[in-house]
Amino acid sequence: MSFHIRVFQGIALSCCTLLGGYAMATPWSDMAKQDLQALHDILSENHPGAVDEENTRFRRWLADGLEAGMRDAEAAASLSDYRTTLLKYTNGFRDNHIFLVPRADMLYRRWPGFTVHQDSEGRFLATLSEVQEVPDGAQITRCDDVMLSVRLDRDLAPVSWNPDVPHRKGRLAPELFFLGMDVEPPASCEVVVDGVVQPVDLAWRPLPREEALEKISLARGANTPPFGVRSVSGVWFVSMPHMGDVPEDFFTDLEASRDRLREASHVVLDMRGNGGGNSQHGARVLSILYGEDAVGAIVGSFDWTVDWRASPGNLAELRKQTFRGEQFFDDMAASIEAGRPFHRTSQPPTATAEPGAASPFSGKVFALTDGACASACLDFMDVALRLPGVTHIGLPTSADAVYIDNRSERLPSGLSVISFGMKVYRNRVRANNEYYTPSLRWPGGLMTDEAVAAWVKELN
Repeated sequence: MSFHIRVFQGIALSCCTLLGGYAMATPWSDMAKQDLQALHDILSENHPGAVDEENTRFRRWLADGLEAGMRDAEAAASLSDYRTTLLKYTNGFRDNHIFLVPRADMLYRRWPGFTVHQDSEGRFLATLSEVQEVPDGAQITRCDDVMLSVRLDRDLAPVSWNPDVPHRKGRLAPELFFLGMDVEPPASCEVVVDGVVQPVDLAWRPLPREEALEKISLARGANTPPFGVRSVSGVWFVSMPHMGDVPEDFFTDLEASRDRLREASHVVLDMRGNGGGNSQHGARVLSILYGEDAVGAIVGSFDWTVDWRASPGNLAELRKQTFRGEQFFDDMAASIEAGRPFHRTSQPPTATAEPGAASPFSGKVFALTDGACASACLDFMDVALRLPGVTHIGLPTSADAVYIDNRSERLPSGLSVISFGMKVYRNRVRANNEYYTPSLRWPGGLMTDEAVAAWVKELN
């Protein structure tokens, strides 16, 4: 039995397991259509954007995106087609908190032994190459006579890129050479080596999904540090690669190092690789370094007022969160009964951040980000950049929509789960899909500790 047959049998078995006998009788086109309609209905009934007077684009896309998706669904003939159809719809809302969670996926991708990254001039350069004819750094211009820029715009941008965050588009480039097993790959590419253009036939081969994801991350230049407080060539790093399950030892070490950090000539608040988690962890780091009063004054100066989408489905989910209290549930139920689209929870500013306060640090303090900074990492930056003497360096961050506090629903096919926000921030300090641009931009190359330390010591 060939590898390809085993993979597709695995997909079929997964679908059967999830859908019972119905899956075998339902073509991909029909499954895409029913799940698209379900996506539309779930979001219409439960997402705050569907009734948000401040975001008319969201409401237009509910209808326009569904119409376009139904046209795409007509041609769906594989799992990849099904998923692409749904992703185009969800991505079109420009809300990073609307996302699909697959319940059936291929265990393998395929690649030709190399991939690409996009440089500052927009060129697609080979990286991670295991192919002699395609050395690292060689320029790949086109495959099967289609420019790579066209492939990126056609195949990847519609499902993964938010045009409100333009600098994120180039991060998609490595995915061009990691394809689903049911996608027809290009047969050859045009490669430029030392100014000489030559065609190279591609030999695609399977790669475990997790290994493919790791290679994509490496091709993007990811250099995620471990948690820790350490000195590299005289520059101190406070590294926090995520805000999920943060080890308590990290906070203990940070408290023990506080006086030394405050006396250091250069301190880097290192957010490389940090895609978010629990924002309380970031606030705790800043409170240890700057004091609870300083951080509390900044956080207290923010307006945390939110509107919850008033719907029976959302209320049922929120009732599982008993800490909210019966009054909250009663008020939301009353909004639903009265036909009001939202239940508001007002939380206006309670403090005023003191302008011009002195920094407790005698040296320079930098907040370092790469393109991964999102969600709770952005919450961290909201506060850090308002503390005295902190300079943002590195690369522009990602961005967040103002819709948050997610819940999930399974789609009719059983192949996917949709996750979406139930509330909208009304006066968030950072606007919808706003990102942070560093005052001092990383000059390029891999962000290793040594390279960052050498660069930081040259900054004024």
